[in-house]
Amino acid sequence: MWSSEHWLDEKGQHNGCMITRFTPTLLLIAFTALPSVMHGNNAADSGNIVHQSAGGAVVELVLLERSSKQLKFQVKTKNTGQRAVLIVSDPARVDGDRGAYLSLNEQNPGLLEIAFAFFPLPAYTIYAPKHRVTLVRLDSGATQVDEVVWQAPFKDTKPPWGEWNDTKSVNLENVREVVAKVGVLPDDPAVHATLVNVTAPHGLEKVESGPLKGKVLYEIQTLVCSNVVKL
Repeated sequence: MWSSEHWLDEKGQHNGCMITRFTPTLLLIAFTALPSVMHGNNAADSGNIVHQSAGGAVVELVLLERSSKQLKFQVKTKNTGQRAVLIVSDPARVDGDRGAYLSLNEQNPGLLEIAFAFFPLPAYTIYAPKHRVTLVRLDSGATQVDEVVWQAPFKDTKPPWGEWNDTKSVNLENVREVVAKVGVLPDDPAVHATLVNVTAPHGLEKVESGPLKGKVLYEIQTLVCSNVVKL
C-alpha cells in the first residue's frame, strides 16, 4: 500500500530522469506500463534512468499551435494511481504574471522547459518569497488540463526569487524540443494541515507532523516529466 513513508523512500532513491521521446503508439504503451517519468531538483535532462512516480501521475504535453508569433501547448496531468495526489498549478510569478515557468535547459539550450512546480531556496537571496502556486487535488482517474501560450517577443520567465533584473530573450529558431514538468505531492493529512491557513503556498511551508515532519513542501515534491515534443 502506498504511504507517506513510501513517498519518502522513493524520493530518496531517485535523483534523475530520462526524457522519453514518444511516438503516438509508444505513448500509449508507456502510459500503460509506467505511471510517470520523473526527475529530481534540476531542469529536465537526458539521463538514462526511468523513474516511476509514487503518486502515479502522468503528464502529457500536446502542441496545439505553432507560428512565428506564438506557441500554444496543452499540459494534461492524469492521476493513474489508486490514491489522490496534489499537483502544482496556476503559478503566480514574482513579476505579477500568472502561468507556467518557461526556461531553457542548462545542459541542453535547445530544450524548452514548461514548469508547474515549487522551486528551491537559492543559496543566498535578499528577497522574501512573493511567488505563489495553487495546489489541486487529483482523485484517482482525474485529469488536470492547463494551457500554455508563449508569445513573441519570446523570453523566459523571471525566476521565483527575483535573482535576475530582467528576463532573457530566446531565439525560437534555436528551440528544438519542449518538455513539461509538474510538481506532485502526496495527498497526506499532514500536508493539508500545513495548508490550513495558507491560501497560496510558495513551497517553503513546513510539515509539522507525521512521517513528513520537518520537510518543506518543496522537498516532498516529485517532478514528473512529460513526453518531449519536437518543434
